[in-house]
Amino acid sequence: MTHAAGFAPLIDMFASAEQIADRYGLTDPQLRDAFRRQVVMSLAGAYLEGCATTVETPDWVPYIPYYLPRSGPNPDSTYKFAPVEPHGVYRLEGAVGTEIIATVTLRQGGAHLGRRCTGRVDEIDLLSLPRDATGRFSFILSAERPEGYDGAWFHLAPQTECLMLRHVTKTADQTEGHCGLERLDRAAGAIAPAPGEVGERMQRMAEYVLAQVEFLPGYLEKIRAMGADKDFVVDEQSEYGGLVSQLYHFYLFDLEPGEAPVLGADGPGACEYWGV
Repeated sequence: MTHAAGFAPLIDMFASAEQIADRYGLTDPQLRDAFRRQVVMSLAGAYLEGCATTVETPDWVPYIPYYLPRSGPNPDSTYKFAPVEPHGVYRLEGAVGTEIIATVTLRQGGAHLGRRCTGRVDEIDLLSLPRDATGRFSFILSAERPEGYDGAWFHLAPQTECLMLRHVTKTADQTEGHCGLERLDRAAGAIAPAPGEVGERMQRMAEYVLAQVEFLPGYLEKIRAMGADKDFVVDEQSEYGGLVSQLYHFYLFDLEPGEAPVLGADGPGACEYWGV
């Protein structure tokens, strides 16, 4: 038991997660298994976001990928996460591909802080950036424009605590671009955690997981209250990092054995991208 005590934040987290499932009435064995899968996926994501990258030496790590589909990610998108500090100075540079959407979203929260990602603070459209003759872009992200710098610059708002990089492709022949991230205002920090820091990170991971798995069933209750069990409802998702240029429509349905949903539409109209 002495050694297991080192994992106390995670052990307590699993017990608290079971209480959340009870509170939302997830007693059906199949639903309970799906909930527990969400708990484990959230923990896996929390490790990547809280341990595989740091605010001292930030780099992109996978975020809600298809193999950890917590929070219902778009399967046509790839997402990456990086923690930042609002007083930091960052260079982002790379090249766009032939994707339909490529953005960097400035957000609040993050597993590295023990909180789920919440509000969208700002968004940078990588496809609209000026590019050099080789197709590359580069810009600085900081609270104030660096003195003497006359290149592309974006304001890093004081509420910003993390970045989300998103690429969306809609056909198999499209290619994603790439984007590097470098912190400029300080020397790179140590990658390995300091003595005692592992326990602190586990505590933040546990706090994040509980916040995330509490949010998910609560969100379903929210959109049900909006009328999503009767018709499509729109939730523009700015509180959760949704794209500025995208609309999100939700519909909840219950299926009996042998039933299936049938969806019909007149077509996307002027939309560049749509999906279900």
